[in-house]
Amino acid sequence: MQYPEEKWVVPPGYRGAPYLVKDQDDRTKCVSCQLCEFVCPPKAIHITPPGPEGSPEAGERGEGAEGI
Repeated sequence: MQYPEEKWVVPPGYRGAPYLVKDQDDRTKCVSCQLCEFVCPPKAIHITPPGPEGSPEAGERGEGAEGI
């Protein structure tokens, strides 16, 4: 594809690509949504969300899920 001569046609229902958002201190803000695990073609990503109480120390370090 040669942009801008050729433009990508957005398929119906396309909702974008998942990516990790960072805060102003450049820490990753993972919410354990498991989208990256779902869309990874070789299934190389496994997300283990924190338990029902959450992990207070995980939020301080910017690590919301284990196993990324």
